[in-house]
Amino acid sequence: MIKKSIVIFLAKYGFNEVEYLQTRRIIEQSGITIFVASDNTGLCTGSKGLKVCAEISLFNINSNNFNGIVLIGGSGIKNYWNNKSLHNILHKFSDQAKTIGAICAAPVTLAKAGLLQSTACTCHPDDKSTLIESGVEHKDSPVIVSNNFVTARSEENTVDFAKTVLAAIAM
Repeated sequence: MIKKSIVIFLAKYGFNEVEYLQTRRIIEQSGITIFVASDNTGLCTGSKGLKVCAEISLFNINSNNFNGIVLIGGSGIKNYWNNKSLHNILHKFSDQAKTIGAICAAPVTLAKAGLLQSTACTCHPDDKSTLIESGVEHKDSPVIVSNNFVTARSEENTVDFAKTVLAAIAM
């Protein structure tokens, strides 16, 4: 049996700790291995001060090594909305039809990468207009699955988001 693994991408500063901790706990409980990535290795700092060590640099994420990728939200992810390196990585996951999850403000990164055209998704209400400006159909739902994409509205939807990502990876 081949062990499954995913990569969780965190903003270097300002990621949402609740989204990260709950998603990690739920996915790890299933036996899937998690690797944390950011724009460089070292400590990432959450919006309330939680420190998490990124094991993989953004530039070393290889989609062939993972069953999926999850982008955690929070104010810090907005610094990556237009990050071409992250966009390229996300395209590789998408080209391989691997699960891509994004919660809170993170779905905007997928939209700006051009991955959500003709796809319904959701995001944090504060970022809805930015998502729509990117040409994406916004639905006001807690969690949406469309093709290989799982998007969630906010921290309050993290448990459902993580369970949905888990189900998508298990398929």
